[in-house]
Amino acid sequence: MPYTLDDREKLIRVEGEVKNLNTGLAEIKQQMAQSNADIKQQMAQSNADIKQQANTLFGACIALIGVLLAVIFWDRRSEMQP
Repeated sequence: MPYTLDDREKLIRVEGEVKNLNTGLAEIKQQMAQSNADIKQQMAQSNADIKQQANTLFGACIALIGVLLAVIFWDRRSEMQP
């Protein structure tokens, strides 16, 4: 079976399409890498926000416990005075 000019032209077209597909895949990979980087950055920011909020709430609880103890001691002291 001889190799004809028609076969050669078809092969050239197929090679061009393969190059286009490879270029498209490279672009998709780049977009996915950028998307993953963006997601990681958002996750890191969310984690930092959650830690900050937890620290704030923990500090508020400690402060309220301190206020409660102060009120308890003040009330006991005022009860003991004649």
